[in-house]
Amino acid sequence: MIDSKALKIEFCIFDFINSNDDNSPCRPEPVSKKDSTDFGVIFENNENFLGEIIISYDGVKTRFNDNIYGLVRNMCFRSIKKLILNEEVKLMYFTTHGYINLIPNGNKIEIMGDHFESIKLPYMEFIRAIFNSGKRFTTLFESTAIKTKDNINLINLLKADEKAALAELKKCL
Repeated sequence: MIDSKALKIEFCIFDFINSNDDNSPCRPEPVSKKDSTDFGVIFENNENFLGEIIISYDGVKTRFNDNIYGLVRNMCFRSIKKLILNEEVKLMYFTTHGYINLIPNGNKIEIMGDHFESIKLPYMEFIRAIFNSGKRFTTLFESTAIKTKDNINLINLLKADEKAALAELKKCL
């Protein structure tokens, strides 16, 4: 049980290097530069970019376990325009069947779907927090991933989505 009413959104990436089974620990996003060492290796050895976005609010913690790159692009950046327009967003998982539904309802947003506990959050606070989580992921990926042609392309796509989402956010601030 979480005691705080504060909204917290973070991500983690599964570390298949330091574990010998499929229940690998999800390594939390770094708090400092020192914490970000070895993430490049994790990105290289996690072919599906498996990870989680974790949302905590008002005693509820829910986790979205999927391709973290796809979650960030779609939930943190691409959903922003529709959410600002107060429209429902339906995201499909990349690694399993099912959906994540982001449903605006007045000054709240309800997130419901498959494979996680539903949660209701303050609407605009969620939009800002999910965007900031995506920015942190983009920064980590850009600063730690090995600079292959594929990774550079992935980084450029993330940055373009981030820029478009920021432009939408600026319209409503």
